[in-house]
Amino acid sequence: MDRRRAPYLTKIVASAMVAARGWAALEGTDPAPQVVRLAGTHPGLAVGAQDFRGNPATAAMAPATFESGAGITRPLGLDGLQEQAGWASWVAAVGGNSSGAARLGWRGFSADDLYRDDAMFGTLAWRWRNVGVGITGEALRCDYGENVVGSAFGASMGAALRWKDFVLGASTGDISIFHAEPTWMNEPTETAIGLGFAPHSEAWRTALTTSFREGQGWDWRMAQEVTLPAGLDAGVGIGVEPFRMAGGIGWSLGWSRLDAAVEGDPVLGWQSHVSLGLAIR
Repeated sequence: MDRRRAPYLTKIVASAMVAARGWAALEGTDPAPQVVRLAGTHPGLAVGAQDFRGNPATAAMAPATFESGAGITRPLGLDGLQEQAGWASWVAAVGGNSSGAARLGWRGFSADDLYRDDAMFGTLAWRWRNVGVGITGEALRCDYGENVVGSAFGASMGAALRWKDFVLGASTGDISIFHAEPTWMNEPTETAIGLGFAPHSEAWRTALTTSFREGQGWDWRMAQEVTLPAGLDAGVGIGVEPFRMAGGIGWSLGWSRLDAAVEGDPVLGWQSHVSLGLAIR
């Protein structure tokens, strides 16, 4: 979510001050629990179809699979705010040393009948041996009611390099670089670099990421995932600037997967994220 929502959140939460800070705490949080539990995206860690806002290169670093799903977010104690998302990805092996990936994502946010925005994401990625590259296009539409509509279109690109059990990834993007109407739809450029420890067994995965957003400074986040018995896995994450804590658990049974996560910060409190997915490998 972004600063364009501030005037509408002020009508929902108790005061303008709480709203202005609350919307900022939600920024960048999608209804994708596998990403939420890691305190955000990590360019050195392949998460799968849910990571439609992350480093596009990691889409091709994942195992060959078709994956789809949907998720929802409800900030606890803030009635009227709701966010939904849907995603689908396809990763296919090409020969013995390469793979290609295509990914689609949609995310929608609503504040009662006062405001709504929708974003569409499309990713293409390619991996050759231990190197991956990718690009994502994003289109955003904001409806403020009373015939006031804003739109933006931009892109992000990224690369990833695997060395044994380590992955170094970097990405940069601006969701309004190609189009922003009106001009206040312009968004700052964000660049991220991260290192992931991700053995092929995926039993234990660690990530450390730093990102710089134009006009807002640096953000740091770290995350840990572990595989548990009975098809379970869990993850925790911590971020600073702004500070946030997150954790979640996933359960895979056959082709289906259920994820749940919670994320909290000193301003907005706790937010709940739930998703149901399908993965065919």
